[in-house]
Amino acid sequence: MMHSIIRKVFQCLLVISASVSCFGQQDTGIAEKDITFQRLEKELRLATVDTVKGRILFEMGVYYYGKNYALTKRYLSEVQEVLKADDSLSNSLRGQAFQYLAAATTDQSYYTEAMEYYILAMKYFESTKDSLGMGNLHHNMAILHSFQGNLNEYKANLFKSLNLDKNHKDRELQAYNYKSLGQYYGMIDKRDSALYYFDAAQKIFSEEKLPNGINNVKAHKAKFYANIGEHEKSIALLKECMDYGVENEIPIFQIIYGNKLAWSYKGIQNYPTALHYNTLSLDKALKGGFNQWIMDGYLQKSEIEEAIGNYKEAYESARLHKQYSDSIFNKKNIRKIQELELNYEFRKEKLRDSLTLVSEKELAETKLEKASARFWKIISIIGAVFAFLITVVVVLLQRKKNQVKLSKLKNAMLEKEVEYKKKDLKHFALDIAQKKEWALDLAEKIDSIKSVTGKMRSQEIDKLDAEVKNKIRVEESTEYFHEKIELLSTSFYSNLRSRYPNLTKTDVRLCTLIRMNMDSKQIAILQNINPASVKMSRNRLRKKLNLDSHADLNHFLSSF
Repeated sequence: MMHSIIRKVFQCLLVISASVSCFGQQDTGIAEKDITFQRLEKELRLATVDTVKGRILFEMGVYYYGKNYALTKRYLSEVQEVLKADDSLSNSLRGQAFQYLAAATTDQSYYTEAMEYYILAMKYFESTKDSLGMGNLHHNMAILHSFQGNLNEYKANLFKSLNLDKNHKDRELQAYNYKSLGQYYGMIDKRDSALYYFDAAQKIFSEEKLPNGINNVKAHKAKFYANIGEHEKSIALLKECMDYGVENEIPIFQIIYGNKLAWSYKGIQNYPTALHYNTLSLDKALKGGFNQWIMDGYLQKSEIEEAIGNYKEAYESARLHKQYSDSIFNKKNIRKIQELELNYEFRKEKLRDSLTLVSEKELAETKLEKASARFWKIISIIGAVFAFLITVVVVLLQRKKNQVKLSKLKNAMLEKEVEYKKKDLKHFALDIAQKKEWALDLAEKIDSIKSVTGKMRSQEIDKLDAEVKNKIRVEESTEYFHEKIELLSTSFYSNLRSRYPNLTKTDVRLCTLIRMNMDSKQIAILQNINPASVKMSRNRLRKKLNLDSHADLNHFLSSF
């Protein structure tokens, strides 16, 4: 039960993290601990079992998530220190803690460190066979890859997460995967695919009655429409989100979508309407004290007023924008600056007193005493430098050691994943072959039904209809099979094409299937041709690869 609750909370945190970041960082200092944290501290002092301590420390890290990332990392790191056993419960806690650490470092834009935490989390989820956690993990890794611009990894992890979610019927996360796939296809300018996945996500959110998810999809779809120049559709979707915020009295919705509508109308040069939505958004932001949106709202107002020709109002809005911008920047540092100033004044006073004393002593000191003081000062400096160098060397050696350990872990996991994919592809190919044979058998049944009349014909049609509904389309499975092959065989494709650039895409796919030790019948089914054509294709391939008739084609392709 605890695991399920933690997973759901984590999903929600990741879903809203992008929106929360738009509000700007609020004051992350915590003036006083509330009752919840006081309870957790008390429980930790009384706990004697390692797993109980680990669970409490985990909850303390989650408590500070989004409020104070330094404390989040501190408590989640302590989870690893208190857990000693190598059992299912301990490893589950370790995996969840590493996943939260990855999310926290992602929020801080430390992407390399975040990926290291995700890899550690994957290790523990695999050890406990937690496929639900793995589904979550792949989705979060996909988001991280999108931040880094790794689109292929972004797509691959989304499909992995999607397959795991379908098996467990986790429809909410499945919908978020569909939404992210819509974003991916929007990035590569595939309009139909993007809209297909956006619509699929919206359908699930509607069926599950999750309004936040619905509005999330609408907002991303609106951005997609704006990017491809369909501004009317974009504005219509943003208005739906805005209306939902008004109807349900959600001020932040009115702030966000009012601001987006203002930018949209400005983009199509409808300045009066843009100014109207800017005013609505800015008023709500001022009442709620959302400084980040106030700052953006004044910038927006300045640009709109300038476009209209109201230069006085544009100047005033620009001034207010700068004022809020400076305020947001300085607010986090005021306390630190004050501490530094007080510390500086104290040190300055002490220095002044010291200088006076030294001046008086120097008048009475002999040259020998001065030389002795200078000597010991130099010795102290050399000692300090030497100690610093030793510390640096130790830190660098420890970091190098950790990197080597992490590299070995990554390689082991990658080898395991490749082995699993190879087995999966083999089964997948055989499954497609069986489905193709079924399709041929289906055609024969249809021909036989044509010759039957009366009630018997109706019965045969009903049987056939039931059979068809339980089958998967061969074309879709085949295409998905080839996608999985391409993901697995990237290095094989690269080596083959570099040596034989004249090979077509069909030739390369044939090479892959031969390399997988598939017979001519299976290859014919996968390529939708007859076995005789496979033999002809093999002969043509031999010529392109400059192989004689006696050479073993399978052995040759396995060498790549």
